[in-house]
Amino acid sequence: LVIPAARHPARADRNEAAAVDWRAIATFFLSDDDGRTWRESAGCATLPVVHTRSGLQEPGVVELADGRLWAWARTDLGRQYEMFSSDAGETWTLPSPSRFTSPNSPLSLKRVPGAERLLAIWNPAPAYETRPLRPPGGDRTPLVIATGTGPGGKWSAARIIEGPDEPAAGYCYTAIHFTKDAVLFLRDPSQWSQLLLIVALLALYFFNLRLVPADIEIEKWRTIIAMMNFGFAGFVLATLAV
Repeated sequence: LVIPAARHPARADRNEAAAVDWRAIATFFLSDDDGRTWRESAGCATLPVVHTRSGLQEPGVVELADGRLWAWARTDLGRQYEMFSSDAGETWTLPSPSRFTSPNSPLSLKRVPGAERLLAIWNPAPAYETRPLRPPGGDRTPLVIATGTGPGGKWSAARIIEGPDEPAAGYCYTAIHFTKDAVLFLRDPSQWSQLLLIVALLALYFFNLRLVPADIEIEKWRTIIAMMNFGFAGFVLATLAV
């Protein structure tokens, strides 16, 4: 197990912002016994740039198909910086600019289950290097998504999730979680029981629909039955659309 972290060294033994060096160092905590014990990696990563106030903040890590670890971190240099480990996280290469342009905002990246592709969500911040620096928020739009095979592989064109019609908004700190229902269209054999349940509910619905009298005179009951019919049909359609 590998947990990436950003360490901000203390300049002085005081509990105040001025006593913290905000140029973060990327470090990694490793566990060889499923999380029962942890240790810090032998090596860490520092941004090889003098003119930075952020360093390597909010790092992430994912395992590549060849077994290497690919880590990244946000910076104030207009890009996410990346680093690699070939020894399970003990030591890391010198951080370098990645393909992901970005303000000082996080990149979320995760492997698609059962596939060799990765899914990334981030703020591309077009032409960030020529834009004036702003407080966090205004430069964190749009939020885009893309898939690819790895740091040096081919990636799909980025698609906008949120923004950029609200330039003062900020979209960031996303979490990626793949659920079983998200791949229902593949018809995983373990999900046939769910499909059969939907078919049974549809059959029950159509059978009972025949028994509803068409000449209900009380307005209240006509409304109630109509709303129940509308709601049930909506639930069925929403389930099939997943």
